[in-house]
Amino acid sequence: MSTLYERVLGADYPRLAPLLQKLHREHEQHWQGEADVRWASQRWLRVLLWLGRLPAEGTRQPCSITLRERGKRELWQRSFGQRRMASTQHADGDTLYESFGPFRLQLASTRHRTTLEQHSVATRMLGMRLPARWALRVQAIEREYDGRLHFDVRIGIGPALDLLHYQGWLLPAGGAPCR
Repeated sequence: MSTLYERVLGADYPRLAPLLQKLHREHEQHWQGEADVRWASQRWLRVLLWLGRLPAEGTRQPCSITLRERGKRELWQRSFGQRRMASTQHADGDTLYESFGPFRLQLASTRHRTTLEQHSVATRMLGMRLPARWALRVQAIEREYDGRLHFDVRIGIGPALDLLHYQGWLLPAGGAPCR
């Protein structure tokens, strides 16, 4: 049986870097590393980020991720320092969706060389589609570099309001860089 990302990416999946394939194929595996997290500069947005229990701002903080397969869904459990975030991903055909709290994002997923690139194309909150100017804007890149899985995620609202940027690296727990 194929995994969620194998179904979404189809023939592009085997062309991803080996560590990306491992992350998206071998579930029930724990990954750990470090991340830098930067919040929006506007005070009112920082309050929202804090209330939303999103990753705390900081540099070189420990991070981890565990993916668990639940039927045709994946449960993503992320940890940044002392903060935890959970989301669920599932597909409808080759379209990927990620749900967390009251939000559901429709994500476009593409392979560029051996890198996975994703961006949001629609946001629903409590089941209602948000207009583009209020929709969550997510841009994410996963790539393998220097034997580690590197990630770079930017989250905003509408076309111009930046909320959160986190980037870092991961390895399978207990693993040394793969070279």
